[in-house]
Amino acid sequence: MNSLRTPFQSQCGIHPAAILLLSLALLTTSLWAQSESSPGKTSRPNILLIVAEDMSTDINPYRDMPFDTPGIDELADAGAVFENAWAAQASCSPSRASMFTGLYPHAHGQIGLKGRGSRIQPGTPTFMDALRAAGYLTAVTYKLHVEPEPAFDIGPKNTAWGDPEKLAAVAERTMDEAAEQNRPWFLMLNTFDTHGIDNKSASKLKNLWRNQYAGKPADPLTAEELPLPPYLADSEVAAPNPNLMENLAAYYNSVRRVDDLVARALKALDERGLRENTIIIFTSDHGPVWPRGKQMVYEVSLHVPLIVVAPEAEPGSRRTELVSLVDIMPTITELAGGQAPELPSDARSLMRTLSGDAQPRAVMGGEFFQHWGPKGFFPSYAIRTERYKLNHNLYPKWNRPWKEYHDIPFMNALPAGTDEAFATAFRHALRPPEFELYDLESDPWEYRDLSADPRYANVLSELKQQLADWRALTGDPFLDQQVLDQAIALHRETARQTDSLAPAEAQAVLDQMAVDLNALMRTETPIAP
Repeated sequence: MNSLRTPFQSQCGIHPAAILLLSLALLTTSLWAQSESSPGKTSRPNILLIVAEDMSTDINPYRDMPFDTPGIDELADAGAVFENAWAAQASCSPSRASMFTGLYPHAHGQIGLKGRGSRIQPGTPTFMDALRAAGYLTAVTYKLHVEPEPAFDIGPKNTAWGDPEKLAAVAERTMDEAAEQNRPWFLMLNTFDTHGIDNKSASKLKNLWRNQYAGKPADPLTAEELPLPPYLADSEVAAPNPNLMENLAAYYNSVRRVDDLVARALKALDERGLRENTIIIFTSDHGPVWPRGKQMVYEVSLHVPLIVVAPEAEPGSRRTELVSLVDIMPTITELAGGQAPELPSDARSLMRTLSGDAQPRAVMGGEFFQHWGPKGFFPSYAIRTERYKLNHNLYPKWNRPWKEYHDIPFMNALPAGTDEAFATAFRHALRPPEFELYDLESDPWEYRDLSADPRYANVLSELKQQLADWRALTGDPFLDQQVLDQAIALHRETARQTDSLAPAEAQAVLDQMAVDLNALMRTETPIAP
């Protein structure tokens, strides 16, 4: 069996993570000493990483919205808006693990939700290594949702998850404690709001999002005010499904609460005079739970907002480079004064992209493996160039792992509640062909699959090769069919076992699956595409 050298093993017997930590400590000792000898000043910038959950580019810096987003607009005016940013996977834990590690899920190992049969490979370096070595005070709100969880000085266990005011209070505490200790700070300001209500009870829900939370927004949007977004209809719809529109209004109201949080965080920075020495990154872990969204590889699922405020970012600028959330790891590592380790990844610092020092990507990749656990294994990949996008569904005859969302009443009614183009695309997504090809220039929301059009045969062939090359470059063990077959068998056997077990016993089986999957995906020598 062919195998792949990854950052988790070392020929000399010294773990790469240990080497990384030692080198970072040596590099930053003098800087940290300088920081402590200069009261009120730090030698490194503060870093504010704001992460919405399950939120698309439904904000005014990306398209005209029927509501205001003044906080996010202020960010866009102060920094750079990346128009072509992707998540690594449209699932919470895998995407967040990619932010921490700079690796794609197929390389870091967390291919599904925390606690559902996968985890990050033991010993994998994260940007937290550089932050600790540089003496940063670290804080996080709401959740991490990766396994194992890195340790933070503040949070996440005792922090609020949905109220902008309470979340902003954690930001204020972080800034104040760091000032008292004369340390730079890093805050991962997570908010659950746009994720919606707990999906475990989704089949009983009329609405998936909340119109208001803690009385916010004070003036919630109503369904009558709204047009359908372009990813839910390809034309104007005279009478869309009423329950769909209620959910759309509630989703947009949750976006407004995210904007409220951004505005409060900026105010806290300004009140303390910290804006000039703070790098701000705003994004989402992936797209929303709308059809063709979360748990798939369409634009609704992978395309995320990304706004960066930094000295390298020209205020009010728009960037068209292909960038990925894997780029967050080398970005934060570099800002903290460290050097990202060599990884099987195409991750590069956003600061270097902004300054023009990084080689632009010719292609960008994303993927999906599973979300809820072993029953939902549906391996699929996507790759895009500036214009074209290829989706590869490895086993198109399998059922999509989307049943929990089909059970929601308004989701069942969707195809009849919008237009025929959307209804056709929705059915196409549920039973896709092996390959799908889209021209994002003329069809940005993927309504017209060109894979069977002979005029695009050369484009299709070229993208297939680029996908294979990208998977090899980024250390995908599933290029080896034997590894993939064993992963399929492991998922099926675990699903069979857990079906008849009590929750505690089932969790033990899932935890063992994570160990076995790590071992299966961890290999030693390169795989040819």
